[in-house]
Amino acid sequence: MSCESKSAVEDLWRAEAGPDANANEIWLIHPAIADRARGSLRGGSQDLTIGFAEWSASLDGAAADVIAAAAARAAERPEAVLAVIRHVTADGPAMLADLGNLRSSLVEARLAALGLEAGRMVRDAVPAEAEAQADQISLVLRLAG
Repeated sequence: MSCESKSAVEDLWRAEAGPDANANEIWLIHPAIADRARGSLRGGSQDLTIGFAEWSASLDGAAADVIAAAAARAAERPEAVLAVIRHVTADGPAMLADLGNLRSSLVEARLAALGLEAGRMVRDAVPAEAEAQADQISLVLRLAG
């Protein structure tokens, strides 16, 4: 659905989210953006992200769904490896790096339990673009080589 004006977007937002909706979250109106913000998966997106609660390594149902989707995609592409990518802050405490490693290990263990061989997983780290991104693990299918 397209909107011709800002007021049309605001009207659609109120209709979908209700009269008490937070206007600062209007960007969530697109289902694919909302799913990504919630850490869920829609369609054939190549970007699979697991969101963790702050200072937690617990894998919830949404995380299990993302991990299962990543394992299924990897099974469809036997020539590819699955990168388990931590988002790290440059000035974060050592404990935060340890938590990122623990999260990565838990994701890798779940992937292995779903049949993905250890040799098809690689671990990587990239700078977090925002502090909240440090609570995420991305799963990216890459061509080997």
